[in-house]
This record gives sequence, structure tokens and C-alpha cells, in this order.
Amino acid sequence: MVVAGCAGPMKVMLVLRRQTSTANVVNVVLVALPVLFLLIMGYQQRWVAEDAFISLRVVDNILAGHGPVFNVGERVEVYTHPLWVGILTVWGALGLPLEYGTVFLGLLLSALGLIAAQIGALQLFRHMRAGIPENSREIVVPLGAMVFVAVPVIWDYATSGLETGLSFAWLGVSFWLLARRVVSVGERRQAARPAILEALVFGVGPLVRPDLGLFALGFLFALMACELLGRERRDMLVQGMLLLVAFGIVPGLYQVFRMGYFASIVPNTALAKEASMSDWRQGWLYFNDFVWTYHLWIPLILLGLWWLAIMASAIHQRSRVAIVLAVPIFAATLHALYVVRLGGDFMHGRFLLPTFFGVLLPLAAVPIQVPDLARLRSMTAGLVIVPVVTWAVVCATFLGLPPEMMTSRFGITDERKFYVEESGTPNPVTIGDYRNLRSGWAQHGFDLRMLAEERPRTLIMLEGTFPLSDHVDPESGLVVVVGNIGVRGFAAGSEVYMVDFQGLGDPLAGRLRIEERTRPGHEKQMPAVFFQARFGRLGGIPPSIQLDAAVAMLRCPDVELLLEAVENPLTLQQFVSNIRHSWNLTQIRIDRDPVVALEDLCGG
Repeated sequence: MVVAGCAGPMKVMLVLRRQTSTANVVNVVLVALPVLFLLIMGYQQRWVAEDAFISLRVVDNILAGHGPVFNVGERVEVYTHPLWVGILTVWGALGLPLEYGTVFLGLLLSALGLIAAQIGALQLFRHMRAGIPENSREIVVPLGAMVFVAVPVIWDYATSGLETGLSFAWLGVSFWLLARRVVSVGERRQAARPAILEALVFGVGPLVRPDLGLFALGFLFALMACELLGRERRDMLVQGMLLLVAFGIVPGLYQVFRMGYFASIVPNTALAKEASMSDWRQGWLYFNDFVWTYHLWIPLILLGLWWLAIMASAIHQRSRVAIVLAVPIFAATLHALYVVRLGGDFMHGRFLLPTFFGVLLPLAAVPIQVPDLARLRSMTAGLVIVPVVTWAVVCATFLGLPPEMMTSRFGITDERKFYVEESGTPNPVTIGDYRNLRSGWAQHGFDLRMLAEERPRTLIMLEGTFPLSDHVDPESGLVVVVGNIGVRGFAAGSEVYMVDFQGLGDPLAGRLRIEERTRPGHEKQMPAVFFQARFGRLGGIPPSIQLDAAVAMLRCPDVELLLEAVENPLTLQQFVSNIRHSWNLTQIRIDRDPVVALEDLCGG
């Protein structure tokens, strides 16, 4: 009998079938093993990525009362994971260390997602097997969970300081909530309340990462199909509207905040990476880098055959379970296509990890009748489990890049391995661990922190040092133009106004027009003359046609409006104005040549 109303993943014991005490213990151990393995390997591989320190600087600024900004006095959304930033802010407000918080929260959230996924899958299977005698014994095989934790890159991103662990948690919990609700409806034990909680949880997916909106819409579709089919028309409309409102309320409110606060309809990271453009060739390389490094086609084909058999059974039974089994696969396929279209990422595997977890959700854990397992009578038990387990052992033990290699044959870098080697520590977690980076980024940040107290009103660039313009008034008076703003920005602190010429943290560089597709996330590098024109005292900079054009471009109406939107004090009037102009301000693109940019934006 399925316990449809179990309170949550922490009560995993209640989901398992009531059998003999020995069988119960065995099944609990089997469900727990992949979770324990993930926690051990994730902790062993613990680290905090350079990009994660960008978000940690934002958290520091929030806690200091400056708002969710990278630079004090400039409202730019440098993160793609507002919910993760919010969680870390609460952690920091409790006085707990931020870097270690990202590690432990990432591990715990990854484990939570894996537990919830197994519970959800077990509920669906047991609901489909409602006719099996109560005293039948079964063994729970955590098939999908085992495939998931066998892939070494999963261990890397169970921590990393990024939102990946939260992505796993949201996917797993959403799948469990959907399975619980559908099973409850199928057994006619539906609660009187509408499925508001489920719709609310699904709706926060885009706040974990925008691309998770594909999974969120899939979960909402399944929920509405299972909740509304068979209702009277009036009741269907009312319940459907309630679910849509619950789904959209949280991301909708944040979108209004984004438009009013940041004057943009998307995060600045989406502008810097040109998420609206396509780079299918690079994306296909990224996809192959992930799939072929671990030979993922082996378990995915085998599990796909099992999934098809289960889908056929669910469809034959006319069960709503078929919808829940199909939606994660469909959403994961769309998500993979989106990542490939985007061009992937520069971090090995990272963008495809939600795809991988999502496609494994329906078979995260599978209950198999002991007689079938013992006699290997079923194709799925005999021809799927053994080769999948064999692959998992080989993958966890041997597959992946060789220790001496940092970049795969597809040209994608193992980001963790790079920073372990660069920092000289096996587990670079704190900013102190990064102090000995060969690149000197962290140490440069600490030096800038000290310099901000001694040498104000200065613009520092690779091209030289210049006096700061009188109209620029950051709190420190020290403006530094650099790339790689993660560990350097966190080490420097909010007293240093750090301009990112690669675009992630700058409103103008993020809108630079891409001329050539290269390494994802590193394709925009704004020429120095734009920053000289914006921040430097013109009398202290050698004159040139390029400088004159850049100065004139900053006075173009759209550019002036953009800078006012992100720099002016945030009054109610400014907030409303930002919302009104956010679409047009998001569309601005700036040519690398100041003369061409001036002609584009001001008509010459």
C-alpha cells in the first residue's frame, strides 16, 4: 500500500512497502546507498568555483545593506540564481561562513533531491502495481539514482558554490510532489484543497535557474492534466486559474522586481552570454563531451527500453501515471536542446546536469518482485540491471578525463581540476585557499582592498592608471577594470568598484555585440576606450578619435537612459520608469568600434 500523504523526503521509511522487517531494512539500505555515496564523493571533491565568488560578493553587499548588486551604486543582476543568492543570504545573516555554507548546503540539497526522486518513483511504481498481493516481497533497486551518482562530474558539482545542488533538490522534490499528488488522485484520496503547494514549488524553478523553466512548465502541465481531467467545466476553469496563479505568482513578482530594480527583462549574465543567440556547433561539442566522456549512451539506452515498457503498461492501464513518467523525459529533451542551441558552457558537464538528473527521475528507484529478480524471468530485471550496474562501477572507477589531462578532445575544460592545479590545494573552498593562484587574481583583490584606502579617485586599467572623472562617485573612489571578477572581486570587497570588461558584471560590456563565437561566456571583451570615456578624467587621457566617439556615445539617449536606470537613486518614480523602459534597454547592443557604436546609437 502506498503512503500517499507522507510528509516529505525525511520520511523515506514510510514510502517503502510493508514487508518483513528484514526486507524493509534491505530496501532502506539500498535507497540510502547512492545518497551516502554522493555525500562521500561530493565532500571528497568539495570546492568553490571562481564564478561562485561573484554571487558571494553580492551576498556580502546584501548583508551590508547595499542591495543585490556587485558594485555599490550600480544595479546590475550578475547572478542567474536568485533563490540560491537568497538562501546564502539567510545563511550569512546567521553569521555562518559563506564559502563553507555553499559546500554544505550544496551537498545537503543534492542528497535531498536524490532522496525525493527515489520516493517519487517508488510511489508511481507501487500505484501501478496495486493489484499485487500485500505479502509479496520486493527489492528496491535504485537504478536511476545509481547511474546518477556514478558519474564523476556529479561529485564536482554537488558542491562548487553554484546552484547545481539546489537544481537537483528542486527537480527531485517537484517530481516527488507531482507523483504524490497523482497517486492520491488515482486512489481517490485527493485532499479538498487545490494543488496550490505543488504549483507554487514548480513555479520557483526559474528562480533556481532560468532554463529550469522548461521543467517547471512540464510539471505544471502534468499537474493540471491530472487535476483537471474529469472535472465539470466550471470547476475545471476555477481550479485551472488557481493553479496558474499559484505557479506564476513568485516568478512574476521577481520579474517585476528585476525590471524595476535592474531595468532589464533578463539577468545581465544572459546578455553577456547572449542567451538569445544560437551556436549549435559548439553546443553539439559540449553535448558530446559530456555523453562520450562517460559513455552515457549505455545506461540511457538500457533505461530507455525499461521506461518504454513501463510507459506501455501505464498507457494500457489508462493511468495518469503515464503523464508523470513522460513529462520529465520530454522536459529533459527540451532542456538538452536548449543547452545545445545556446552553445553549452565552458565548464565540463555543468549545464547538462539538470538534463541528466531529469531524464533519470522516472526510474530513480524501481521495486522488483523477488521471484522475478531471482529467476531473471523479466527482460528488464535480467538484461538491464546487470549491465547498468556494471557500467556504474566502471564509470565511477575508470571513466572521465585522465589525471594528467585538463581539457577533453572536444575542447571543454575540467573546471575543478584547473583550479585545484592553479591554487595548489586539493579542495579550494575559501578565498584564502585561492590566495596562491598562479594567475594572482585573489592576491590582486587583496592588494586592491588595501589600495582603496590609500589611493582614492583613481581609474586602474591594464592600459595604465588615470585620474578618475569628477562625475564618478563610488564610495571608495577606486575604479578597477579587469576580467575574472570572482575571487578577485570577493577578495577586494565592496570598497573597490570593479568593472568587468567581459560583461558579466557591467551594464555596457554585457551589451557588447558579439563578432565571433568562441569560448561560451568569454566572447565579449569591451575595449578599454569605453571605460576611459566613462570613468576617466578626459584631461588625463591621451586624446583620440576613438575616445571622442566613445564619449559621444555615452551621451546617446538610450545609453544615457540605461546608465541613469542603473545608477540613479531608486525612487518609486525611477522604479516605474525602469519597468517601462526595460524591454528597450535590454535590446541595446554596442559595437566594439566606438565610431560604429556612435553611428548605431546616435545616428552619427
